[in-house]
Amino acid sequence: MSDLLDQVETRRLALAISQKTVAERLGITQPHYSKVVGRLVVLTPRMEEAMRGWLDDVPTPPATLGPRASRIRSLTRSIQRQLRELNALVEQDGAQSRRPPTRTTRRN
Repeated sequence: MSDLLDQVETRRLALAISQKTVAERLGITQPHYSKVVGRLVVLTPRMEEAMRGWLDDVPTPPATLGPRASRIRSLTRSIQRQLRELNALVEQDGAQSRRPPTRTTRRN
């Protein structure tokens, strides 16, 4: 399934289509789309089917990227995915640290 997500994102980027536009076509919000392609939520069978349908409906862009540019794009996606994961972990840690401190009384 990760190949499908990579195909959808590669096609979207190659055609310069926004995440919002693809999300609307898939019947979801842009934030949810971002989580799906970032692998932060489970790809449901219904969403997989919708993505395959979207790939069938949109044109295939001409292959213009060379191996170096393709590798740069791949690394960029990997870094973006890792940053999203890091941000999610930091947010979890931040939520835990926002708990009010336990009150202790001082004794003399």
